[in-house]
Amino acid sequence: MPEVSANIANELEMTVDKYLSSEYLLNPYFRISKATPEIMRRYRSINTNSIKKIQILVLIFKYLVQFLLVVFQVFMSVIFYFQYLIYRRNIKAMDFAFLSHAIGQNIVKDTEDQFFALMPEYFKSEGFKIGVIYTNHNLFKYKRLLTKIQHKSGDIERYLLPKFLTPNENFSFLKAVLPQSIRCIKIAMILHNKDCIKSKILFSAAINFFRRDTYANYLLVQRVQEFSQISQFSKLFMTLEGHSYEQLIIDSLKKSDYQFESFYYQHSPITEAHLGLKSFFRQCKHDFTVFTTGEYYKKYLDGFFGSRQTIIIGSNKALRENDINKFKKFENKKIDVLFAPEGTTEATIELLSLIEFFQREIPEYNLVLRYHPNLPYSKNIKRRVKKLSNSKNFLVSSNSLDWDLKNSKVVIYRSSAVGIEALKYNSTPIFFSKPGYDSLNVLPKSFEMSKESHTPTEALDMVIETRYDSHMDREMDFKKFFEALNYNTLKKAVI
Repeated sequence: MPEVSANIANELEMTVDKYLSSEYLLNPYFRISKATPEIMRRYRSINTNSIKKIQILVLIFKYLVQFLLVVFQVFMSVIFYFQYLIYRRNIKAMDFAFLSHAIGQNIVKDTEDQFFALMPEYFKSEGFKIGVIYTNHNLFKYKRLLTKIQHKSGDIERYLLPKFLTPNENFSFLKAVLPQSIRCIKIAMILHNKDCIKSKILFSAAINFFRRDTYANYLLVQRVQEFSQISQFSKLFMTLEGHSYEQLIIDSLKKSDYQFESFYYQHSPITEAHLGLKSFFRQCKHDFTVFTTGEYYKKYLDGFFGSRQTIIIGSNKALRENDINKFKKFENKKIDVLFAPEGTTEATIELLSLIEFFQREIPEYNLVLRYHPNLPYSKNIKRRVKKLSNSKNFLVSSNSLDWDLKNSKVVIYRSSAVGIEALKYNSTPIFFSKPGYDSLNVLPKSFEMSKESHTPTEALDMVIETRYDSHMDREMDFKKFFEALNYNTLKKAVI
């Protein structure tokens, strides 16, 4: 599956380079940020050898349906126009702008940003005017969410993006995507008998131009461009995950001759599954700087980064030495197995199924589920957790991550930073995923502690085998991935 995913990513990249242009990255279908089973599901029909006429008719029907949904977007933009007015009227002159995300824990945290830690506060203390723009992942409660965000510490200007374009901008959106979509269909028809793979890519992409993720990309670019014109920021900070908008924003601002420096922060683990990063570095023609959390990621990115600059600044995931020693001193292994899924419904359900298997096979083990802070609400998850909670050996954690890690014997994860953070403590990390998705593992295969399982039985055997394992101090291993955040290094690189 990693090879299949990489091949599809290459096909997407070649399609853009050969037949289209980087402007088509407005449609996120053209870039696979991370090859998870959930993401790759949308590309599953590409690898078939032929495309039948009935499939073309189905695609055209879907195309028309998606086009009609744009009318709904126009209607909603009128209702929620007040969000744009609130956002627009509060924009002030800025030196630095950060593009963060109003999601999960990052909304309710009073102190540091979930993605940028205390970077905005640090530059504020150095005398710079700072603004943080938050992408909006909620349809309702705009004012309430904005109030929570603005109550964060640091006396920093914070902005929550509106959920919809302005009414007039919806027509600009159509003017932008309709020609691109039609061009994709024309080329797909030409390539129908010549290059079936690219033909299917272009047909599917044509439909995706009218879906919400393309709309969200266009909205994000419009709002950041508007913010730059009013605030006149000189430096822009974004997260680095391989999403198409990460290139789209810098391309659009540079195209308008706006003068600024761009910085990307690799705040979370990078794996071989982050296919979008390689495409980004190959296709983006502009200069930018990447900040990494540790030596391992710097070496990894330097491998395909070209002449651009990568600098290690560290991460807030690294505890100070005194904190680590304090945690270790009071270790008491009360958790036999800690389950730490990513912040998606699919990944959480996958580990819930594993927990159900463990409950039947090893009822004497204490099993603890730790929700990802950005997990969206799901009735299915709530129902299954309620059923699991009827057993005495299962509970949902309400403790801090560090408490859970220092008190767990085994941690099961898929592509979460928890797999690396377990190295701070005497806990054995075990990777679990569907067969063919080894590239999601945050611990490289060459790493001594890397343990991979792909079936419930494999995971069970590993848990039983490692229950009584004892490990040497792995703090140095952890620091290869996450060094302590060094604000002086950050300052030297930016100012």
